[in-house]
Amino acid sequence: MTINVSNSYAQTNKIRVGAALSYGTQSNSGVALGANGYYTVTDNIDVGADFKYYLGAPEHTTFWGINFNGHYRFDTEGEINPYALAGINITNWSVDIGPFGNAGGSKVGLNVGGGAEYPLDFGAVFGEAKYILSTYDQLVISAGVRFSL
Repeated sequence: MTINVSNSYAQTNKIRVGAALSYGTQSNSGVALGANGYYTVTDNIDVGADFKYYLGAPEHTTFWGINFNGHYRFDTEGEINPYALAGINITNWSVDIGPFGNAGGSKVGLNVGGGAEYPLDFGAVFGEAKYILSTYDQLVISAGVRFSL
């Protein structure tokens, strides 16, 4: 009898929340801290969102992104659960220009990429790479944990 680890993991852990450390190649701020949450819709499909706040932005500048993604989990017989992802990205930046107020902007883009989760007793660890197609094109590489609720 073959047990599909990906499907059994998805079915028993419908809601997962977590944290990640990310690196954006074109953000001018490099490293980001993030939070994420995913809900399993079917054996192979998850939907969710994440928020990333970039730490290395220049002084008086903030840079963050929100992503709404879908994951397609590939059927595997191993312990690692690979997935493809696609979604929407909203990136925002702002600069405090002192007595003149703030300047900034937001752009919407598309996410394409993939990742993998490795289940543990408490949830899973994951790694992910996605490319954001927008005015702020960049590759974002993330690693983190997701806890089962």
